[in-house]
Amino acid sequence: MYKSFMYKSLLYKSLFRGFIFITACIVNGSLYAAFTHDPSLSWKTLHTPHFNVHYHDDAESLAKETAEISERVHQRLSKYFAWTPLAPTEIVLTDRMDFSNGWAYPWPRNTMTIIVSPPDDVGVLDDYDNWLELLILHEYAHVLHVDMATGFPGLMRDVFGRSTFPFFFAFPNAYQPPWILEGLATYIETDERFGIGRGQSNSFKTLMRLEVANGVKPIRQINQPMVSWPTGTARYLYGVYFMNFIKERYGDQRLRNWIIQYSDNVFWYI
Repeated sequence: MYKSFMYKSLLYKSLFRGFIFITACIVNGSLYAAFTHDPSLSWKTLHTPHFNVHYHDDAESLAKETAEISERVHQRLSKYFAWTPLAPTEIVLTDRMDFSNGWAYPWPRNTMTIIVSPPDDVGVLDDYDNWLELLILHEYAHVLHVDMATGFPGLMRDVFGRSTFPFFFAFPNAYQPPWILEGLATYIETDERFGIGRGQSNSFKTLMRLEVANGVKPIRQINQPMVSWPTGTARYLYGVYFMNFIKERYGDQRLRNWIIQYSDNVFWYI
């Protein structure tokens, strides 16, 4: 009786998470396009072997730079994750906002949105060689991580595709805790040898020292939208320090193996 209840509870939770994930992808893509892209803009697309770079107005030179960086990043990260998406990743370049940011989502296709405004001189994004490359590194790490599906999830995607039922089985890594998703991407963007990325930055070191001094937050709080300091940075901060801990204690290869092995999970957090 107890086992039956646990299985039903896990199934209901899985279905609910799948519904939330699908809704989030739809809202993230369609509403963003509707509210931030002027319909009068003239769009063009630059095609490369692994990317379709969409740009508007006079951003052709930036699109070419993005395409070159993206292919270079792909060569690096596809080896790290041992994974290459079946279809090219869509990259949307926009200058509709005056801050530097980006995001990625896997449905209905792998898509990255890059805000092409350079970061401010002061902030957590203050350790970089090429800010555009750092941003693409972070977002493409999300793409490859979430796109990975082996074992039964990979079979479900092969049979049903990525846009049909049972969609929520086809992206096991997408249901990992937010601090894992953001922590891994921040870890990927970091290069301690050249002083690049938030995972080694003085800003993050200072923030973590303050967290330790004031009391480390519980996991349940890190997993929720933060309203207390350091607000939206917490997932990146705690996540990358966890990844650094694994690397220092067990080695980078063990971290990679964990990521790859998790991609065949039918039920999340198992």
